[in-house]
Amino acid sequence: MTPGNSEPAPDTTRWSDPTGPVVAVVVLAAEPSPAHRPVEATPVGGRLLLDRTVRILHAAGVRRVLVAAGRRSGDLVAGLVTRHAPPAEPCPPPADLPPGRYLLVGAAAVFDAETVRDLAERTGVRCTDTTLAVVDAGTAREVLAADATDAALDAVAGLVLRPAAGFATTLGGDRDVRRVHRALWHRYGSKPSDGLVCRYLNRPLSRPVTLLLARTGVWPDLLSGLSFAVAVTGAAVIGFGGRWWTMLLGGVLVQAGNALDGVDGEVARIGLRTSRRGALLDTILDRYADLAVIAGLVLAAGGRPVDWAFGFVAGAGSLLVSYLNVLAPGAPQRLLRRDVRLLLCAVAAAVSAPLAGLVALAVLVNADAARVFALVLRRAPGSR
Repeated sequence: MTPGNSEPAPDTTRWSDPTGPVVAVVVLAAEPSPAHRPVEATPVGGRLLLDRTVRILHAAGVRRVLVAAGRRSGDLVAGLVTRHAPPAEPCPPPADLPPGRYLLVGAAAVFDAETVRDLAERTGVRCTDTTLAVVDAGTAREVLAADATDAALDAVAGLVLRPAAGFATTLGGDRDVRRVHRALWHRYGSKPSDGLVCRYLNRPLSRPVTLLLARTGVWPDLLSGLSFAVAVTGAAVIGFGGRWWTMLLGGVLVQAGNALDGVDGEVARIGLRTSRRGALLDTILDRYADLAVIAGLVLAAGGRPVDWAFGFVAGAGSLLVSYLNVLAPGAPQRLLRRDVRLLLCAVAAAVSAPLAGLVALAVLVNADAARVFALVLRRAPGSR
C-alpha cells in the first residue's frame, strides 16, 4: 500500500502519453465459488466494490469501462446503481478488442484516481500493491481469453512491477474489509489543514466511530446533524444545569461534538460521498453550534451584561475567523481553529470557569483574526 494525498475530484482530462491514451479499462471479475459472495459485491465504505471501482475510474478521466465476468458481465453492469454510478458496459469478446492500451483492473482491487493516473503513464507495467496493469491490446486479449481472468493477469510475464502513487491494496474477502477500512482511514481520515488538537485528539477519538459507521453506508449529512445535536445538548447542559457536575457533563458533551465533527467528513471521503451540499450544511451547523456553546457559557456565568459583552466579542471573533477561512483560503494558518475553540470552551465548562473561558476566547480569537487579516490585507493587490 502506498501513501498519497487526498482523493482528487472527478475531472475530464485525458491521460497524456506518447503512445496514446488508455482507450479502455477492463474490470476483471472472476467466477465466485458457490459458498462465498463475489468479491466485487463486497461493500467497501458503504458502496459495493464494483460501484466504487467504476466511480474512481471515471474520476481518473476514464471514458470507457468494460466489465469482463463471462456470463455474469451483463448482470453486473445492470446491477450498477445507474442513478449514481457512471456508466459501464459488458466487455466484448477478446477478438473484438480494438488496438490500443488497456488498464486491467482486478475485481478485488481497491485504489484511487491518483494511482490510475500514475500507472497509466507507461505500458507493460503493473502496480505492486494490487491487480492493476497497463497492457497492450494483445496482452489484454490473452488475459480475457483465459478462464480465470484474475489468475491469468497474475501469470502475465514481462510486466514491470512498480509502486504507484496514491492508494492501492487488494481486498481478500469479507473478513478483510476491516483492514481495508483502516487503510482507507489512514489515507482519507485526516486532512493537511488539521491543527494539533484535531490531529492528536479529535482524529483518534473519531477513528473508531468512523470505522464502525463506514461499513453501514450512513449518509454523511446525518452525521453532521448528530455532531450538531451533541454540541448543542452540551451547550444547554452548561447553560441551564447550574451545578458543577452538569458543567463537567456539558464540557464532555461539547468536546464529544468537537470530535464527532470530523466523522461526517471521514465517512464521506472513505465512501466517495463528498459534495458541496454536504460541506455547506456542515459549515452552517458548525456556526450555529459555536454560538450555542458560547451562549451556554454566558448563561452559566450568570447572564450579566459583562458576560454577554464577552460572549458577543467571542462569538463575533469566532465567526470572523471562519469567514476569513472562506474569504482567503490561502491565508496564513489560523491558530484558533474550531477544534481549539471548542476545546477551550469545553475545558472552561468542565472546571466551572465560564467567564474566564469567555474572556480567554474573546481575546485569543480576535487577536488571531486580526493577525491573519493584517497579513491578508498586506498581500492583497491595490493602491499603496
